[in-house]
Order: sequence, then C-alpha cells, then structure tokens
Amino acid sequence: LLCRKAGTHRALQNIGGIANVTLVGDTLDSVVAFDNGPGNMALDAVARAASAGREAFDMDGARAARGHIDSTLLTELHQHPYLAHPLPKSTGRELFGRDFAYPLLGRYEKRLDDLLATLTRFTAEAIARSYRELLPAPPDEVYVSGGGALNLTLMRHLADLLAPIPVATSAALGIDPKAKEAIAFAVLANETLFGRPGNVPAATGASGPRVLGKMTF
Repeated sequence: LLCRKAGTHRALQNIGGIANVTLVGDTLDSVVAFDNGPGNMALDAVARAASAGREAFDMDGARAARGHIDSTLLTELHQHPYLAHPLPKSTGRELFGRDFAYPLLGRYEKRLDDLLATLTRFTAEAIARSYRELLPAPPDEVYVSGGGALNLTLMRHLADLLAPIPVATSAALGIDPKAKEAIAFAVLANETLFGRPGNVPAATGASGPRVLGKMTF
C-alpha cells in the first residue's frame, strides 16, 4: 500500500531483533515475506558484554568495524539449519536469542570485537543468501528499516553483498527507519477496522485472505 512502485520489485528489509523482508511487486500475489534470520538480537548481546553493560548496542557499528571477521566462525554460522529452511518460515528469540549468543560469548571472551565483526557480517550474509535462495528473482531496490539501518558497518556489508542492487534506508521512501513497523501496524489496524483482509496468504501459508484480529470497544 505504501511502498509499491509500478514495474519495480522492492525488498523492504527490516532489521530489528530478527531480520525480515517483504518483497513488494505489482500485485498482492507477487508479495513474498519471511524472516531472513538473525538481526540485532545477538549483536546487542555481544555489545553489552564488550562494554561491561555500558552499551545496549553497537553504536554505528563502530565495534564491529574495529574487529576482524573470523572466517572459520562465519562458515560455522552458515550451517545453522534455519537458513536452509524453505518458505514459509519465521523465527525469533528461540533460535537466535540467548542460546545462540551466549555460547559464542564464552568462546570469544577475549575477542569480543572480532565476534561482533563476524556476527555483523553473518547477519548481512544471511540476508543476501536468503535473497539468492528464496526470492523468485533479485529485487530492483532494497530499503532497510529498524535499528539495523543505523548500523553503518552492517549497511556497508549489505551494500557490498547486494551490489549492483541499490541499498538505502527507508528514509528514501519518506519512512523513518525507526517507525516503519509502527506504521505497518497502523495500516493493519485500519484494514481490520474497515473489514478488509490484511494478510498475505503466500507469505504465511494461510488458506486464503482473512480480516486480522478483532476490535474491542
């Protein structure tokens, strides 16, 4: 409704705790949506550990930029079974939360910036990999929202991995990267209020269009 452009396939990539993408084309039937994999959840856990709790996240991706990517760990992370799971799929804290991050913190206790650098690269690679393996065709444009859009190191990795596809934040569409999900829920509420379906069956595996939720007065 808000981000469609005729003749253009746009990937609306959100990077919050989990990374998720919505591919928007000309029709509702062409929409593809799923969780790519980890987002900021593990990155934030490492940033807190590296700063002894003083930092809630890696500001601008500065710690990741200082660290060195561990190629052995990067290869290991790509073995996570979720990445190879077919559509439809979604994930959350149960796969990429504490149980994912804490063992890595123990292994890399003396190299936390390196761990952060590697996890940041992995987050970007998991997104790029999902585009290659799960989207019907490469998107024409990518717009990033969520806290990850403010991580300059993560954005640089995405631009590098997805080139020549242009990568920008959702601000280029007039949507504050920190507000996109709030706007999306407002749109869903509006559709429910007017009795219109708000789901995308192709994305969730639902048997058909449905009006979502209920209104309580």
